[in-house]
Amino acid sequence: MDRWTRAWSRIEDATVRRYAKAMTVSGLFALVPYLAILWDLRFDPLRTARPDGQFSSFYDVQARALLDGSLSVPSSQLGIEAFVIDGQNHMYFPPGPALARLPLLAVTHALDGKLTAISMLLAWLAGSVLVSLLLWRTRRMLRGDAELGRAEAAAYGLLLVGATAGSVLLYLGSLPWVYHEAYAWATVMALGWAFALLGVLEDPRARRVVATGLFVLGALLSRTTTGLAGVGATAIVAVWFLSGRRGERALRCARGLFFAALLPLSVAVTINEAKFDHPFLFPLEKQVWTEVNEQRRRTLDANGGDLVSAAVLPDTISAYFRPDGVRFTDVFPFITLPAEPPAAPPGGHLDQTYRTGSAVACMPALFLLAAWGTVTTFRRRAAPGAALLRVPLLGTGAISGAIMIFGYISYRYTSELVPFLVLASGVGFVDLARRFDDRPPIWRRRAVLGLGAVIAFSVAAHTAIGFAAARTTTSGADLQAYVRAQDRISSITPGDPLGGHIAQSGLLPADGPADRLHIVGDCDGLYLGTGETLWPWMPVELRQLDFEVRVHLRPDRDGGPTAIGVPLATVIDDPDHVLRIERHRDQRIRFVYLHGDVVKRSPWREATLDEPSYVTLRPDLEQDSYIVGVDGEFAFYVPISAHNDDWFREQFLYAPSLLAQADLAPAGLEVRPLEPAPLETCRSLQRFEDRAAASP
Repeated sequence: MDRWTRAWSRIEDATVRRYAKAMTVSGLFALVPYLAILWDLRFDPLRTARPDGQFSSFYDVQARALLDGSLSVPSSQLGIEAFVIDGQNHMYFPPGPALARLPLLAVTHALDGKLTAISMLLAWLAGSVLVSLLLWRTRRMLRGDAELGRAEAAAYGLLLVGATAGSVLLYLGSLPWVYHEAYAWATVMALGWAFALLGVLEDPRARRVVATGLFVLGALLSRTTTGLAGVGATAIVAVWFLSGRRGERALRCARGLFFAALLPLSVAVTINEAKFDHPFLFPLEKQVWTEVNEQRRRTLDANGGDLVSAAVLPDTISAYFRPDGVRFTDVFPFITLPAEPPAAPPGGHLDQTYRTGSAVACMPALFLLAAWGTVTTFRRRAAPGAALLRVPLLGTGAISGAIMIFGYISYRYTSELVPFLVLASGVGFVDLARRFDDRPPIWRRRAVLGLGAVIAFSVAAHTAIGFAAARTTTSGADLQAYVRAQDRISSITPGDPLGGHIAQSGLLPADGPADRLHIVGDCDGLYLGTGETLWPWMPVELRQLDFEVRVHLRPDRDGGPTAIGVPLATVIDDPDHVLRIERHRDQRIRFVYLHGDVVKRSPWREATLDEPSYVTLRPDLEQDSYIVGVDGEFAFYVPISAHNDDWFREQFLYAPSLLAQADLAPAGLEVRPLEPAPLETCRSLQRFEDRAAASP
């Protein structure tokens, strides 16, 4: 009873109540942009990054395998991410989020492949709570029971917003798939073990030791490097406690801390050994992606068989900490990632690079406060409380060490900086708040307003970057709506600036500059440049092709080949890429798709002699296919894009084949292309090209 009485009296404390209120209001405020990005401006709690759910079902697949008593997953479920070991398919992601799904998936199949967004929302909520707790514990260790004023409480609320809605964590929500879910939970677990370990350092107790071990285990089962940093920090504290310099209670907790570090580590090692026959690593040479991508193979050769190399440090440091690591444009959404991925240096030490924002430019408030907090913690005459923060600060900082020497650059990787930025910025803010205690209130208000302005920029930047990522990662109605929004907003902006981002030519260029809209032909197709290497263009609109086809008696109906085919449509810049229509000796027809060694045939279907049939090639951008139909009935699929031999995405735009009736007569076919329907978005954008052509 005394324990509950003490807990209640703490809640009644005005300082605690004020802090709790500030963090609750700020957490709810930060939740608004996160839900808007996670659900893509609609109510869609089961949303996946791509309409087909690709790369969003990995943890569900793993959970199903675990329910069947296996770590391996069914063949082809993982695509290019699969590691094929002794004929079995494994994913390199640890199974933590899959284990969390087990209770639900054990009773229903209805949510298979649909749980990623829900999981990420739970991670967000847990992360918001842990940020609040971590900041409060940091303040208490540095300032004890010092009264919390309104301005300081408001500033803590702003820090919570900055750490969640104003950080890369908001960007993670834009794409609910396995890559981002893994980092969402890894960040939560790192915040958790940092908070729990600080609690052990502040007041060594058994339950805090247990909490530390559980969070370290959660981190190891989310992302190995995040957990290993927790193992190291926990072990260092255990060694210090063994020295006896922290007191008798700490000495009694030392053994528990060793267990809190080593037991989770043994679990993670056991799982990795079972999958990959190695305690920590996985054999990249056995990944499907390595088999299909020459750049990956070159990088492995250059780095001695893995992707880790100190040679990439200048490139990763530049990418993640460059001051200009954000880009401003004159078209919606106005703030984006840098226009190009970091360039691979000579020597082939980088595998893949993507357009990547920097922590300095995208999270300036957290970065600057963290720099101040680091100096505060490690200066020679640091306060006693600050000295206790050193190991957790080093531990959270060590998390990002892996991405610094990893030959792969992506903005999602900066989430490994977040636990350090949160803890260090909390230290920095507490020190600055202490220094402002003797200043007039107007100074404190100005400081809070300044902090709010910088954090507001970070929220706006990540909202814009996240919205663009959600809409431009795949084609379809959402991408079309995104381009139409750019068009509408540009039309009411002085100078109608979208025109400076539009080009038109007969063929689609190989490179797709970031945010460039490209019109092919006379609005035969409209594409958006991604600025990325692997998929430079995303189709926004493609013209539907319509044909009137009549089947007549073949001149050689009593002899000749069983089937005769003629080209119906051809990719405009690849004449070897053809959709043919074939006529059987009787009146049946079918379609044949030819591209290099690839040959696909539709089933034969009946056709009425001398009566018109209407054949359509309707682009379904969400399915990345043209749907070939006859009189409104499905007949065949033709790809809109495909990976080339090095897995770069190539786009296919079809035009009717130009054949004279004399060429069609031997097949007993009559084919007449029909006038295509205009592409509304493309026609609206073509006004810029028309103006340019009309200007003297």
